[in-house]
Amino acid sequence: MSSADTGRPRRFMTDRMRAVDSTVTARVHAEVLKHHHGKLGIAHARLMADLGPGARPSELARKLGVTKAAIGQLVNVLEKQGLVERTADASDRRAQIVRPTARAETLFRVGRRELDKIEAEWLTLLGPRRLKQLALSMELLDRWRVNAG
Repeated sequence: MSSADTGRPRRFMTDRMRAVDSTVTARVHAEVLKHHHGKLGIAHARLMADLGPGARPSELARKLGVTKAAIGQLVNVLEKQGLVERTADASDRRAQIVRPTARAETLFRVGRRELDKIEAEWLTLLGPRRLKQLALSMELLDRWRVNAG
């Protein structure tokens, strides 16, 4: 049945995906804030999650879909809190690499623990077979995302 048949707007799968992502992000963020007493908004947490062992600001901007100026502002806040440091890129001394500090690693562990709890809840909710199907489907969608961009 289409949305035209019911008179209501269709709810797309992407709406549900965003809602699930928002809930996961909020839970992880809340847990991290229990262990960090500085300013750490959702945008800061997203940057930290995408940072990995280190990245150029331009890479972070692309991943997050924001400007380099926005990344610069986020990095400034995180640097003042001792969560990231900027170093020269060994392959191009003009470029910077933003890296997490040892203090940030503690927060990463907290975030990962919460993600493990969430995935355990999903296992209980979906069962092993459906969770594995979901994981495989997400891998396919991620490949689609990379190629569609």
